[in-house]
Amino acid sequence: MLIVSGWWLMLGLPTMFHIFAHTVPVEERSRAFGYLVALGSVGQTVAAVVSSCFDHIKITVIIQLI
Repeated sequence: MLIVSGWWLMLGLPTMFHIFAHTVPVEERSRAFGYLVALGSVGQTVAAVVSSCFDHIKITVIIQLI
């Protein structure tokens, strides 16, 4: 999980900032960056909770769900 998070921070976050800087109007840019950072934090929290639940489930059950 840390490896995925590290790749996101190294590649994804600067890319998103660059895309936002070129596509979002100046008047809305501050709000857009705020939403990006806030939703990223929510996503990391949800991923941590969900991945901790997988420790208690057998891998065969997870594969059947997919």
